[in-house]
Amino acid sequence: MGTLGICSPTRLSDLSSSPLISSATLDEKTTLSARETTYSLEEPRISVQYSSSQAFWPNWARDVVDGLLDLMDLRPNWDSYGAGPIEGRAVERAVPLLFQLMTDDSPSPSTIPTSMGGIQLEWHQQGIDLEITIPPIGLVTAFVHDDATGEEWELGLSDTLSRVKQIIMELRR
Repeated sequence: MGTLGICSPTRLSDLSSSPLISSATLDEKTTLSARETTYSLEEPRISVQYSSSQAFWPNWARDVVDGLLDLMDLRPNWDSYGAGPIEGRAVERAVPLLFQLMTDDSPSPSTIPTSMGGIQLEWHQQGIDLEITIPPIGLVTAFVHDDATGEEWELGLSDTLSRVKQIIMELRR
């Protein structure tokens, strides 16, 4: 497991009218320690950095970071119903949460925007639907439906963290 740093403004669209870069590259930088590698992904106004004693990011991390950057490119009214842009605070909350919930070989979630400036992380595999909704501020929630067991619930993630981790492990089967 590594350490993660991320920073972004409250809302990217509030900073300037200059366009954001729509794609970014992932650069590997080896530090002085032969056992520690730092990966960083930077765009104007948002930076993600993950340091680990392993020589690679977890399998799911690149997909997730790419998906989050795509969401950050969404402009106001991206859904044609007046949705606001995705807020940096939602990304700041999502990335550390994923590193807490997932292992190196966990399946990648889909990254979905919410109309209130948040992010929804979704897995629909093995007859299991898992959706984690991360607003810029407020309660992070998890929804689960398992076809095989009939289990279905929606609760605050803090109340169900260990069960959500277990479900993500089950998705690896």
